[in-house]
Amino acid sequence: MRRPAGLGRMARVFLLVLAIGLVPLVIGALVIQREAGRQHRRTLDRALAADAHSGTADLEAYFDRARSIALLTAENPVFGDFYRQHAKSMRGSRAFERVNQALADLQKLYPDALGEACFIDSAGFENARVVRGRHALPAELARHENVHPFFHPTFGVGVGKVFQAAPYLSPDMHVWVISNSTVVPMHVGSAQAIVHFEISVESLRRALARERGHHLLVVDRLTGAIVVDSERPQLGMHPLGHTDSRYFPLVGLEASNGLLTHDGLRMAYLRMPRGAANANNWVVVASSRARESDLIGLNRATLALLALLLVLVALPIAYRWGRLNKDLTEREHDLDQSQRRYRVLFEEAEAGRRLLAEQNDRLRHLDRMKDDFVASVSHELRTPLTSINGYVELLLEGDAGQVNEEQASFLGVIRRNGERLLRVVGDLLFAAELDARTVELERAPVDIAGLLVQAGQTARPFADERQIELVLEAETVPTVEGDAGRLGQVLDNLLSNALKFTPPGGRVTVRLFQAGDGVQVEVADTGMGISEGDQEHLFDRFFRTSEATSSAIQGTGLGLAIVASIVEAHGGSIGVASEVGFGTTFTIVLPVAKPAERAAA
Repeated sequence: MRRPAGLGRMARVFLLVLAIGLVPLVIGALVIQREAGRQHRRTLDRALAADAHSGTADLEAYFDRARSIALLTAENPVFGDFYRQHAKSMRGSRAFERVNQALADLQKLYPDALGEACFIDSAGFENARVVRGRHALPAELARHENVHPFFHPTFGVGVGKVFQAAPYLSPDMHVWVISNSTVVPMHVGSAQAIVHFEISVESLRRALARERGHHLLVVDRLTGAIVVDSERPQLGMHPLGHTDSRYFPLVGLEASNGLLTHDGLRMAYLRMPRGAANANNWVVVASSRARESDLIGLNRATLALLALLLVLVALPIAYRWGRLNKDLTEREHDLDQSQRRYRVLFEEAEAGRRLLAEQNDRLRHLDRMKDDFVASVSHELRTPLTSINGYVELLLEGDAGQVNEEQASFLGVIRRNGERLLRVVGDLLFAAELDARTVELERAPVDIAGLLVQAGQTARPFADERQIELVLEAETVPTVEGDAGRLGQVLDNLLSNALKFTPPGGRVTVRLFQAGDGVQVEVADTGMGISEGDQEHLFDRFFRTSEATSSAIQGTGLGLAIVASIVEAHGGSIGVASEVGFGTTFTIVLPVAKPAERAAA
């Protein structure tokens, strides 16, 4: 049975995501391992150094106590009184008992420090001894203590100083011991005996092993031999001073303390203080196996969580990828069908475009026919209208006989409407010329102020008839270059519109002034105003505002379009500012004539 292709893709994607994810996972684990190893090393070093310092302090306190006991014992007058007599003849006497009791009393005061206390004269005879609290019998006392390593060096250091001998095997205690001995002063300048105390190495081991987390040793700095091992009892049957090659780097070290790693051991070491009366040159060492954290053992839970998270991330990605591949296959099929449909639609759209282009060409042809028809009709209408107006004028003047008042009124109506029709025909013809781009301007320097006065005189009767105040405010301005007839047509049209849209009692103000390099004319009225929506189409051909339509104000919608065309043909600009109910202001700006043209005028 063939396995679905999507399942194989999912498996490949799953393995790919796992492979990619394992890279940062392994890198992260290595970084964590390295940082954890550093932290572990710092913590271990601090703990080892602390154990080395505390072990050294304990040993020093132990030896200080032994030295103090030796010095206090030597200063006891009991021993001086004893040696002022003949020591040999006093064995077993009451003086001997007093010496023994003095040693026993000191041993009770310092039970942890004393292993064995002896009182030895300068000839090497042992006159008293206390071993672990037991008094030695006279028969047990030794005659030749001068063979021990502490005997002669003790007399060499003198009164008031304690000599510490190297470890040796005690014949009485049968353990390895360290002797602390001092001279007993008899009188100034002479000394005839020593007080000698033995401390077992095993007691030092117990002191080092107490409440510490690491392996502590005392190593001879000159030979590398291990003197005290906190994990190895120092009994008589065990050899003392065995060596371990791992501690050889400590031999001859000049630094008094520090850290080092050798043969898998991390060690913190501290040299014990040593004076001239000390036969030992020791280093206290705290050691631990320097185990580097492994990748699996360290942060096992963190790595497992990261691996689980990687699997949880890879599964939905693989599933999503499989779905995406399936979707892409379906999309491919849909896209192919869409392309076919697109080609069909494109062909239909292209056919529609060609049809629309043909219709547009036909509409343009019809529009030209319309313009030609309007122009032709306008030409045909202008001649008879001119004749009608001429004959009406003759009738009113009485050339055909006297007319009564009623007849004159009728003829006046005919004349006014004929003139109105004639103006409409003129506008239509001019619009046709604009479309045909056949308008020719007769350019010459024009006195715009004079044209404005003429336009005002023409509009004055209509203003008086409608009881509208007409105000002209003109400054002295330079001449402009243009067609005087067309510019006069612009001013007449603007004044006529202002008077038509201003109610009786209103005001129309015309201002003329120079504005920069141009001449500016403003025609402002207090009429009904124009809405913002109508202002956008105000200069479109045949457009009439909603206010004009609702108020039944006569007009064709050509006047302002013609005005704008004439102004722009002169290189000028026209604008409007209006608010419904507060009036309208039209502004035109015309460029002034060049200096040469003004001089010619």
